[in-house]
Amino acid sequence: MTNSILWKIQNIIITLLFLLAVFIPFVLGFISRDLAISQTEKRSLAQLPAFPSKVDDFKEYPSLFDSYYSDHFGLRNVFVASYKKLKYQLGDSPSTHVTIGKDGWLFLGSIRKNYSHHKDPIGDYRNINLYSQDELKQMVVYMKTIKHFLSGQGIEYLFVIAPNKHTIYFDKLPNYMVKDNEFSATDQLVNYLREHTDVTVVDLRESLLKAKSEHQIYYKSDTHWNHFGANVAQYEIMKEIELMFPDKIHAESQNMVIKQRITSGDLGSFMGIYDLKDIHPEPVFNIDDNSLRVSGQIYDRLPCIYQSKTGQLKALVFRDSFFNYLVPYFARKFEYSVYLLGKLNAEQLIKYIELAKPDIVIEEWVERALPHVSYLGELYSLNNRMIFEHSNTTLFSNEWNKVSANKYVDIGIGKQNDLFLKIKGKYPIAMLEPLDVVSTQKYVVKITVESGSNSKIVLYNADVPTPGVYNCFQRAVVRKGANDIYLLFDKEPLGRYFRLAFMNAAETFRVSSLEIKQVN
Repeated sequence: MTNSILWKIQNIIITLLFLLAVFIPFVLGFISRDLAISQTEKRSLAQLPAFPSKVDDFKEYPSLFDSYYSDHFGLRNVFVASYKKLKYQLGDSPSTHVTIGKDGWLFLGSIRKNYSHHKDPIGDYRNINLYSQDELKQMVVYMKTIKHFLSGQGIEYLFVIAPNKHTIYFDKLPNYMVKDNEFSATDQLVNYLREHTDVTVVDLRESLLKAKSEHQIYYKSDTHWNHFGANVAQYEIMKEIELMFPDKIHAESQNMVIKQRITSGDLGSFMGIYDLKDIHPEPVFNIDDNSLRVSGQIYDRLPCIYQSKTGQLKALVFRDSFFNYLVPYFARKFEYSVYLLGKLNAEQLIKYIELAKPDIVIEEWVERALPHVSYLGELYSLNNRMIFEHSNTTLFSNEWNKVSANKYVDIGIGKQNDLFLKIKGKYPIAMLEPLDVVSTQKYVVKITVESGSNSKIVLYNADVPTPGVYNCFQRAVVRKGANDIYLLFDKEPLGRYFRLAFMNAAETFRVSSLEIKQVN
């Protein structure tokens, strides 16, 4: 066979391979079902655009179809997955949200400039995300408010901080990551709360740092602790609860069975790498799952409730995903335990206190949630509600004949003895007749009001009825619909006059109750 024939065969083969490389992805893309979301890239894919029906649509159609075809040609996922795998093996993270550390350890976040996703956990490690003094003071008020409200009902309160993996396995981070400050937001918050409140704060960092010398306590490919870490965490939390209830609960560590697993973890999933090896310890419980009754799934956003025949206490837990691995331990220790995903809020707190009758409320935050300041408005009202309900000295109660208004408000009484306030001007004010206020006493006000839109009200206290002159005041948000508002007046001296001003007002307010009580 001559060289020219070999050369022709070679060219034919190359041409055929080229045509196959071009047409196989096209054909596969044509016959395959279009996906809406790429699991490899974790994003929505462009969808097939409608064929143009107007002349103007032809201008955009080529670019829209190009985007569609780029997302759906055959074998695209194979090529993308191979590219991501190669980048990972070369030590270059395929995801902007994952940093590759030492010895196969993966970390959430990035050192890229202006990176702020996932609450910037690497910024937390570098101690650049810190509380201001005002924010720390707000956190003290937040904690004291919750503590006071729960204590008034005989309920204990416990605050837990779950450390970022970066805090415990800092030695596995890349060497180029350095700290900007000596202290972190967690240092600030823990120290400030311990100095200015009597709230029990469980800081797990020291115990977990000590435990990592014996076991791997976080997953390499995931943001969370494994069951070695969860076992340490639950033991430290249970020790604090045991101090509160010494005869009703006992802290204990569990034995582990160590297994291996092939997984992506949440961090591997971000990168599109799904075959990472990691250890997977599992706890060995003396109390098996058959002794537990469960309502809901711990991985859902809906409430999850456990009942155990062996526990004596009831718990209400506000938590994030770090608490998922703590639930198996807590569920077996408590007679009844409710787990709510998210930060504590007044509405759920009231609802589940009535439902669960808990002995303790636990609030758990992952470290990367810091610095965070919880909303206080509803909690203030919650605390004031408790004060109101415990008072037995009434100063004013729905005496509408003692209420008057300026020219910007029309007053009317409804069939159910409701007070209707129709707003018709810029400075609407309703006023109470002078009351027998003791200037050195504290008073709490309850207003039950229905509004047609979101608005605000201000309740002023004064020595004289003159508008613009007042001793103190309290603001409140009025949401569309029914509202129960509780306002505390605790600054001396208090005057005999109360007047209610409406801001950004709806057209009409229906006040079904206005009561003022002296604080016991």
